[in-house]
Formats: sequence, structure tokens, C-alpha cells
Amino acid sequence: MQKKIGILLLSWVLIACDTNKNNVEPSPILVEVPSYFPYPQALKDNIPNKNQIDLGKKLFFDPALSSNDAVSCASCHKPSKSFSDQSPVSLGVNQLAGVRNAMPLFNLAWQTDFFWDGGAKSLELQSLGPITAHNEMNMDLAKLPAKLKALPDYNALFYKAFGKDTIITQYITTALAQFERTLVSGDSKYDQYLIKQLVLSNEELQGEKVFKQKCQQCHSGVLFTDLQYHNNGLDNQFPDLDGNMDDPKLGRARISLSQNDIGKYKTPTLRNLSFTAPYMHDGRLATIDEVLDHYQNGIISSATLSPFLQASFSITEEEKASIKLFLQTLNDTTFVRNNQ
Repeated sequence: MQKKIGILLLSWVLIACDTNKNNVEPSPILVEVPSYFPYPQALKDNIPNKNQIDLGKKLFFDPALSSNDAVSCASCHKPSKSFSDQSPVSLGVNQLAGVRNAMPLFNLAWQTDFFWDGGAKSLELQSLGPITAHNEMNMDLAKLPAKLKALPDYNALFYKAFGKDTIITQYITTALAQFERTLVSGDSKYDQYLIKQLVLSNEELQGEKVFKQKCQQCHSGVLFTDLQYHNNGLDNQFPDLDGNMDDPKLGRARISLSQNDIGKYKTPTLRNLSFTAPYMHDGRLATIDEVLDHYQNGIISSATLSPFLQASFSITEEEKASIKLFLQTLNDTTFVRNNQ
């Protein structure tokens, strides 16, 4: 059954052939995405390479990227959880706790900045944060290339991917990013409804209608996120900008240094919610019911509260039930199963 169209990245392969100076043999890469997804702009400057993707996948699951050989990227971004974590905050080396909930890793080719506060401007830069953070992987970047070089297989894999008999940090982060960009989730019940392969029930269609009225302002488009930053009313007590700039409660302001961004966090996608609990930037809400309860009666007013959630916003018990039913149609079990 034809569910998706494939975007054959032939143009990028041809560019790779024309500009290839490292004797790396490019291979056609087929990334399947729904036909109605927007064009992934991030791929324009990141030519896919199958060997880099394969290397990135191996690195993603290898605890050798951590200082104690116990924590991999997949330790906090579990495939069974749609590449998120079941804990409010993940535990890194020596069981040290992080400060934010592990965001799910899929449909990243459509994003241009990363982390809850947008602190990384590319997927390549993003991986440097968890690799070096003392409470995550705690790895000294100066030592990582030599560490990988001493392990079986990596010398040959890096040569195959980059055409040079060396291992450098740039190659590590490039390979990780190329693998992560292949994690595309777009085969939910709702996706099949959009391409007219099935119909939603009247109750699910009502849920879609309520969702568009109450939630679509931030969770917009087929990605179900506007990729912007909002204060959704979780708190009203925030640190000062002239204080500890590492305080996670600053939100986007930690990066922008703007008072207008205090308490704002990136809008997460609503795809695969059944797999990605707990919710919010610090994982404080354990279930979808708790999330909907928050929007019904838990919104706390503050200076930067989203205008969509001001006093005029309301949600009834019936609307909560409808929204929850619709959200279930966004689960892509095929994506989770295929990445086990």
C-alpha cells in the first residue's frame, strides 16, 4: 500500500559528485516523507551521505561517547519512546540528573535551532552540548577523536564516510546530525487520513475541530509545532537576567538576553505523544490528562504569558475529551517499531 512519496535526494548526490574532493563515493539516499510536508530547508546545506548516516547511527548508540562508557545518545533518547526519555529529566554519567526533559528526536530536518531554549543553531552544534555537559556524557572533546580511533571499526568507517584517514570532532557531529535527519515520523492515523487512505470517526473529526480552535495557534501545521517560543503559564516566578544565566527557568531569555523571553520555551511537536511522556520542558506533567488539566485551570499569569492563553482562553471537559481523542491519531507506531 503506497503511503508516502519518497524524495530522492538526487540533486544533493550530484552536488556531492561534482564537489567531492575526498574520494567518498556518494550513494543515492531515499528519505521518505509525506508529500504534504514542507521542503526540509536544512538539507540544502547538508548533503546526505549514506556512509555518514551509517556512521552516525553507530555513534548514536555507542556509550563510548561518554567519559565513563556508560551513557550513549540513545540512553536519553530511546527509540521505544520515539527518541525521548521516560524520566522527567534524564540521568547522565554517575547518575547525575539533567535540568530539562529530553526532547524527542524526529522530523529534525525541518528545524533550524535546537534545545528547549534554542541554544544551538544547527543539528551539528546541538550534539556538542550533551556530549560535553558534566551531567550528561561529560566527555572531553579533545580526547574523543583519539578514543574512537583506538576502537575497532571506527577508522575504516570514518574513512568511508569522509574520505580522510583521520577522526575529528567535526566529522563526529556531522555524522550524528546526518543520522538524526533521517528520523522522519509521518505515518500516523492522521497522516493516512490526510492522504485519504482511511477516514476518521465523527468523534475524532470533532476533536480535530476543537484542536484547531484551542491549540493550533502554537501547535500548527503538519509538524504540529510553530517552532517558536512561548510561555504557556507553568510558572510566574523567574530569576533575574543579571543572575545565574544557566538557570533553566530563564527559558529562551538565557539565549536572547531579552526580558520578553523569560519563561518561554520551544513549542514541542504533538506527534507521538503516547510515547513521549512525561511532558513540558522539565517533565513535570506525567500524562496527557495532566497537560489538558493545566490548560483548563492551571495557567499562571505572568508578564510574558502567551497572548493565546490570556484571560479569554478557556477549555471545557467535553473539549478536553475531544482533543485527547484527536491527539491519539497523531501516534506513528510504525516509526517507533521500525527504529527498535
